Amino acid sequence: MIFSEREGFLDREILQIDKVDETLSNGIWNTFIELVREITMNDHRILKYVWTKFFIKRADRCPDGFQFNMFKEPYDFLKWYRKYDLLEFCYIIINENYYNKYLTTVNGYLKICNSAWRMNGVGKLYPITNKAEIEEIERASRYENKFEPVSTHIKAAIAHFSRRPIEESSYRNSVGESIHAMEALCRVITNKNTTTGGVGIKMVCDQLELHKALGEGYSRIYGFSSNAEGIRHALCFGDKTIDFDDAKYFLVSISAFVNYLIAIYERS
Repeated sequence: MIFSEREGFLDREILQIDKVDETLSNGIWNTFIELVREITMNDHRILKYVWTKFFIKRADRCPDGFQFNMFKEPYDFLKWYRKYDLLEFCYIIINENYYNKYLTTVNGYLKICNSAWRMNGVGKLYPITNKAEIEEIERASRYENKFEPVSTHIKAAIAHFSRRPIEESSYRNSVGESIHAMEALCRVITNKNTTTGGVGIKMVCDQLELHKALGEGYSRIYGFSSNAEGIRHALCFGDKTIDFDDAKYFLVSISAFVNYLIAIYERS
């Protein structure tokens, strides 16, 4: 983790749902430029079509010949959601031979720029998270006093999850920190410093008098993390490398679960 991330000076979004920051905006712009340069082969008819049909500019003011800057100013003035519209619009106008390349380029930029959206196989953007999930994570990252260690690990999980450029260990480390957050909560509630993994969760659920099936279920889900083949000791689940979806699942689900347990604990 680089200095600015480690010391909390760099404020990264977990996932951008209803906004487009400068980095993501640049990623969308780069996707568009790559499309124009490589796929349209500077075909002036296609460029004019984008100029008149998407940006709704006057046809007689479309510059002769291709210039990157002809789109830059109109693009910069687009609302965040219109920049996503541009991605879908470009899918419509390209030749089907370029679909796979375009999808790979688009989703690559959306991933590295922490967008909450991805493009499917028919050129439509769909959400990979929602505001409720983000709110659970943010809530879990704001605890103070005796629950502060929980938030410390959640913040570290967020930092690894959001780290750019992505490193081989980024998602594994994010999952590990999410699990550490759960263990930190177990130690606070049970007042036992050696509480870890599924055993700790079961102890917490017993102490809070939660339904037995609930405790056993979560205990089994997270208990494997303490085994020799667990996430903290390996880069993969069997033959499957830990990826974005794995890290997101643990970050969201553990955040929601610790919020739930803390709420129950404070009521008891």
